[in-house]
Amino acid sequence: MIKSCIAAILIFSAVLNAAADEMTLHWNNGDTLSGKLLKADETSLTWQSPMFTDPLQIQLSYLASVNFPAGEPAESEQTASRIQMRNGDLLSGELKMITATTMSFESARFGTFEVARDQILSLQRGGNSGLIYSGLKGLKEWQAAFRRSTNNAFGGGGLGGGVPQRAAFFNGVQAEPPSENADSTIWSELPDGSLTTKKSDAAIFLPLELPEKFEIEFEVSSTKPVSFLMAIGRNPKYSLRIETWVDVLVAAKHSFQHLKTIGEKDLSIHLYAFVDQTAETMQVYSETGEKLGEISTTGPKTEADGLMFRNGDFDLTLQRLHVSHWDGKNPRIVSGENSRIELADGTLHFGKVQGFDANSGVLTLTVGEATIAVPYKDVTSLIISGQSLAGAAERGRGWLSWQDGGLVSGSLVSVNEGIAMFK
Repeated sequence: MIKSCIAAILIFSAVLNAAADEMTLHWNNGDTLSGKLLKADETSLTWQSPMFTDPLQIQLSYLASVNFPAGEPAESEQTASRIQMRNGDLLSGELKMITATTMSFESARFGTFEVARDQILSLQRGGNSGLIYSGLKGLKEWQAAFRRSTNNAFGGGGLGGGVPQRAAFFNGVQAEPPSENADSTIWSELPDGSLTTKKSDAAIFLPLELPEKFEIEFEVSSTKPVSFLMAIGRNPKYSLRIETWVDVLVAAKHSFQHLKTIGEKDLSIHLYAFVDQTAETMQVYSETGEKLGEISTTGPKTEADGLMFRNGDFDLTLQRLHVSHWDGKNPRIVSGENSRIELADGTLHFGKVQGFDANSGVLTLTVGEATIAVPYKDVTSLIISGQSLAGAAERGRGWLSWQDGGLVSGSLVSVNEGIAMFK
């Protein structure tokens, strides 16, 4: 029932801005053909190529994708929110209305549209100062990181070194100057902006200006039990980090703190890390709000100039990354029926979203016994109440993605005169 409702309301008209002679058609077998997409329906498309006199009609079942050339980035809508759906789709639009069951938005890309409220994971507003990074948006902002040295004389353990273990993935890590861009042959971007690699030890670095107190939310997954490292800074040997040591998840720097055991069914992990460089502590929480552990960040001083992610033995996909200022107060994770509202000044509210007045731009919340009004322009992020994902709509087989990371999945209805219709 939920799936059919989503199919009924998620029908968008998306303008396909692309040069007519620079599109590329990709077949499932790897063949490509440049040309122009004339039209399409649910089963086939019509393709004009300079290599053929007449347009070609091709069944969609034989095709992998149509790539459009990179154009000028669209002007960002200052009041727009990035809408993260529970199935992984990423939309954008200006919030117009909230009811008990739906949220309504308006954007230049999609026009006016309505989304089932229980299918929204979060709203992010990048124009506010409290937000440091919210994505993912592909490889564009990422750099190549460290590589494993061929000299394995160092006997460090785990993914970062420091405590002997059964496996040492990063023995003798040496720094190398970061490249301008991450190597797309090692890490690749998925249509929804997620980053993935199948190469063991593959590392990637995101430069960031991190404040004294900040919060990191990230989610990684694999086809095997997760094996990874997330380090604050370029050098995992000395940096504050969260990593797996074979079947154990730890927080580490000059010492380590056991966080949890990694079992055979732990193919993904979703964590929150709260870092206070003044108090020299890092607290780690699960997605359900359970505190997994806390570690002191004392020891050799390292520069917190960004985040590094590194794969372990198998494959790794970075599915979610959100970095924001933290006010240093006792961390709380959204759970139950409460939503998490983060303001530009670092203030956090946990409560139920009751409504939104588009005329005044005010969001109404129930926090405990009190009802409060929050100007939506001050909101950095809104994490919708942590409900069970059992009812989340499945991601569609067809994907339509944009350079800025936006993605709509579903069933292709038609493409005609530069407009794509998805259901």
